[in-house]
Amino acid sequence: MPTILMHMRSHSIISRLRGDSGQAAVEFALVLPLLLAIVFLISGFARVFNEYNDLNQMAADGARFAAVGNFPGSSALLDNADTSLTKVAIIGGPAYQAPGSTSWTDPCTVGGTVRVTATADLKLIPFLPYINSAIPAKPTLQGKAEMRVERCPTAP
Repeated sequence: MPTILMHMRSHSIISRLRGDSGQAAVEFALVLPLLLAIVFLISGFARVFNEYNDLNQMAADGARFAAVGNFPGSSALLDNADTSLTKVAIIGGPAYQAPGSTSWTDPCTVGGTVRVTATADLKLIPFLPYINSAIPAKPTLQGKAEMRVERCPTAP
């Protein structure tokens, strides 16, 4: 009788080893971290690209206003910002360049160029503030736009 029980036990163990009932769960557990990493990378890239696009749009709006002599100021541009990062951006300009000049300190001249920049510090992981504070050099995003001056601002 013991040999029959021994044979049945070994047959049961071997059949369980040959079965594939848990294979899908093991494969899912192995692939899940990779899938989550890809999802977080895609969403992080999309967030950074959106903020970069917002900074460029903010700079383009400022350059367009400055090109027609009606620059509203940094606060007006920041009021139209879409994301929390772009709401605290630093607006640089307008800076004017005369036609044929290489410096950006020239006064405004019609036909010259006006440049406006929008710069903001990038938060790599926005929902974990203590990680962002531990990063010594914060990466920055910068949007800039240049346009031809159509009309110089008039002094008030």
